[in-house]
Amino acid sequence: MNFTQQIAENLDNPAELERLFRENPEAFQVAFESVFVGNPDAIVLKAWHERLHFQPVQSNQSRLIFADSILILILCLLAGTIAKLPAYFPQLAANWFYPTTLRTNLGGDNAIVKESWIVGVGFNQSWLQAIVRTIF
Repeated sequence: MNFTQQIAENLDNPAELERLFRENPEAFQVAFESVFVGNPDAIVLKAWHERLHFQPVQSNQSRLIFADSILILILCLLAGTIAKLPAYFPQLAANWFYPTTLRTNLGGDNAIVKESWIVGVGFNQSWLQAIVRTIF
């Protein structure tokens, strides 16, 4: 008995179809095509047709993650450079560059964030002071 007859006889027996497929996938696929052409409305054959001819969609997800990471890195470097401009250019006065609403001078030129919109988002003042001391 050839594969074509075995497939046609076992349309109601998915376990047997699976066994036939695992025995010889290439012969099963060739025989399956002739059975499918003769009975294209059978649901089991439609499912097997999709299984045998499935083409995965290629995703560009990894490329997007890499591109997003590069963008974030560039923006972080830009923000850090802008924040440190008075350190890079001594002629740029820190008191003029940093807005007075975001800092207060305590004992010299130590810039410490006192109040800002970030505090309302969930950062407390001690966190902000630690971050600002690290940056400036």
